[in-house]
Amino acid sequence: MTEHHPQERHTVVPDPILMGFIDSVDRDIAYIAAESPIARVYALPNRGQPPFQYRGTLVRIEHFVRAPDGTFRKSTDPIPFEVEFEHDYCRSIDPLLQFRVLRTSPSLVLPNASAGV
Repeated sequence: MTEHHPQERHTVVPDPILMGFIDSVDRDIAYIAAESPIARVYALPNRGQPPFQYRGTLVRIEHFVRAPDGTFRKSTDPIPFEVEFEHDYCRSIDPLLQFRVLRTSPSLVLPNASAGV
């Protein structure tokens, strides 16, 4: 019979492909944050590890929003967004992955994109 030790901890070895990707994304985000006239983006802290989550706002972009009455209107209001790379991001075959990674305001209308909605 195998003895169980509840205090035994298992070390999780990070996926080297994901970590390489996350390091690259972090550099890209830093560049965008410093150089983009339309994107304000920052990383959420990740306990000394490269960040997996980012928040930001796009400004001065004309876009469509859905009004409470269901109609569409043009807007130049800031567009808040969140980006989160899940642990399986680099190995996923989910065709809807992009809709899990990038989240925007529910009222924002993306006419060329639909996640089965």
